[in-house]
Amino acid sequence: MMSEFESTTCKVLGVLLFCILMVLYLQLIGCTSSSNGAFNHTSPDFYQEKRQMEFPIKDTRDYIHYYKQPIIIHHGEMLTLYCRRDKQWEKITAKYDYKRDTYNYHIVRMRKQ
Repeated sequence: MMSEFESTTCKVLGVLLFCILMVLYLQLIGCTSSSNGAFNHTSPDFYQEKRQMEFPIKDTRDYIHYYKQPIIIHHGEMLTLYCRRDKQWEKITAKYDYKRDTYNYHIVRMRKQ
């Protein structure tokens, strides 16, 4: 028969082991299936269509660019993608406008490839 101290110790260690296993499990599965850790806001049905998908983005000059993949970048980050409208590679930089609570995208065409 176990003493009261041993019984309490077993319960505390059991709870501690459970918490450690839960943290390990959550670390291994993660919260998103995206490779860069960002949340993907489009539904899986969006990708089921057979036609070519385009993701439009409006730059600071109100010019619309079309890309093959969604643009998921945060303040100060840069991404290089091929623009279908201009038919060339472009550098996209995101700047957060805190007054309007939105992102402004500055797009620069790449030099000769």
